[in-house]
Amino acid sequence: MQVPLLHPTLSILLLPVLMYQGQQVRKNIPRLPEADGARSGRLAAKSSAGEQEAVLRILVLGDSAAAGVGVESQQQALIGQLCSHLHIEPAVEWQLMAHNGLNLEQITQQLDDCDQQFDVVVVSAGVNDATGRTRRYQFLCQLQALSDRLKRQHGVQQIFYTAVPPMQVFPALPQPLRWYLGQRAKRLNSILKVHCDKCDIATMMVVDFPFSPEYMASDGFHPGANGYQLWGGRTAALIKEWWQGRKP
Repeated sequence: MQVPLLHPTLSILLLPVLMYQGQQVRKNIPRLPEADGARSGRLAAKSSAGEQEAVLRILVLGDSAAAGVGVESQQQALIGQLCSHLHIEPAVEWQLMAHNGLNLEQITQQLDDCDQQFDVVVVSAGVNDATGRTRRYQFLCQLQALSDRLKRQHGVQQIFYTAVPPMQVFPALPQPLRWYLGQRAKRLNSILKVHCDKCDIATMMVVDFPFSPEYMASDGFHPGANGYQLWGGRTAALIKEWWQGRKP
């Protein structure tokens, strides 16, 4: 039983170092702005001649990565790349609700003044829960609350939760802070997987891309244009697969 105790024990021993490194990271990592551009829009249907136009309603909900921190425009960011890769017949109405620094609870609170209906929601969350030390039970409860709210209040049929990125390879983080946050991210991902396995409308989405300079923003913490391109392409492929699977 020594292995499960290894992480908590080392965390306690390294606490002064982790706190100091955390302060230095917040001080030294440049705070990049959110991407400029529209946060809602509509893509025309590919073909709708003689038929009532079908509409797929997509919401991207989340944190700084969802908001496009690391690139200049929303066209380069997740929502823009998703739309550019989403080659499907129906019209697409899309909306972005995301801001820098939000944890899962705060991400959910963005829905407080929203009464719109959506078909698909893409969620980017977890990094700020890892750095903010959200407890595992809290994270699970918040996932359950968000999924339930999206389904019951907003008519959502499918949620794609992006896995928390492997923070142990973030180039901006020093050791042992990088290791510690990587362990935190892994634990949150295990909780996310449990939730998605049990929730009938939730899917955990893992996006693999190299954490090398050409895929990262200048802060070494957020995706760059190439990273968003891979993320958007993967998301679009999953949405297209879901859309085709639901058609009679």
